[in-house]
Amino acid sequence: MRDRFRVTSFPATIGRGYASDVILDDAYVSPQHARLVITPEGNVVLEDLGSTNGLRVAGSRVPRAALHPGAQVRLGHTTLRFATPDTPVAPALHDGLTDPRLNTVRSKRSAVVALLAGLAAFVLWSWGESIERITAADLVGEAIGVMAGIAMWAGVWALASRLAVHRFEFLAHVTVASTAVAVIFVYTELGSYVQFLIPAPAVAAAVAIGGVAWGAAWLYGHLSFASRLTPHRRFAWATSITVGLLVVGWVLTLAEQESFSVFTDDPGVLKPVPAGLVPARSVDDYVAELAELKAEVDGLVD
Repeated sequence: MRDRFRVTSFPATIGRGYASDVILDDAYVSPQHARLVITPEGNVVLEDLGSTNGLRVAGSRVPRAALHPGAQVRLGHTTLRFATPDTPVAPALHDGLTDPRLNTVRSKRSAVVALLAGLAAFVLWSWGESIERITAADLVGEAIGVMAGIAMWAGVWALASRLAVHRFEFLAHVTVASTAVAVIFVYTELGSYVQFLIPAPAVAAAVAIGGVAWGAAWLYGHLSFASRLTPHRRFAWATSITVGLLVVGWVLTLAEQESFSVFTDDPGVLKPVPAGLVPARSVDDYVAELAELKAEVDGLVD
């Protein structure tokens, strides 16, 4: 913890006792630990008042220490750094949480609209991915589960916001999480169609990279309300975490495979698309290629 104390009169005492001019909440500091005085030459000196643990400068115990801007003296487990009124300080940081544009994300309307969009995207995705007959009750039950998951996820981030910036920001995190869920399900469905129509490793890799980019954007949105990091630091943290999770997941996937391959597996998911959009070859081409293959096999046998 870092605090600043302004000393306006001398001598001034420093200690743990309430009678001290500068009070330090440190169990290793004596009630009357040290005293600030001004010498006849006009220098500021810190004197030990017979404390238990004394004064330490650069690790050595000293009875008194001459002070200058930037000088550091250790009292107990507390380090004092001395500065003059004209000592420069760093520029004030911009508080991004006060940006009025974020108020829209914090509103109840945004949270409700984003939550409904997320649930609608999930229902459509679940209906499109199912190969069995499903009922409305099944969809409603799954939607309630998704809603509970969003609420729990937003609650964890709200707790982190309370600890970091002293504001819960629950509605903002609901909006961010619900929007992410909606985009994820829509993107997943579109990505599966693209991979079905163009079954190439490069396409699968591009779809995966797009998912990673959206995952980083998702974390960036939560960090916007759960931290006071600058935008470029939020971007760096969100990207690093997303890439790290991707690498861990990739390694675990490889560990479960019986053989290693640099090629992405065919998703093997059929999609209801017009036949004209599916890459296909004519029957004559298939018969001709089959004949060539048969002739090659016969030649090997001979």
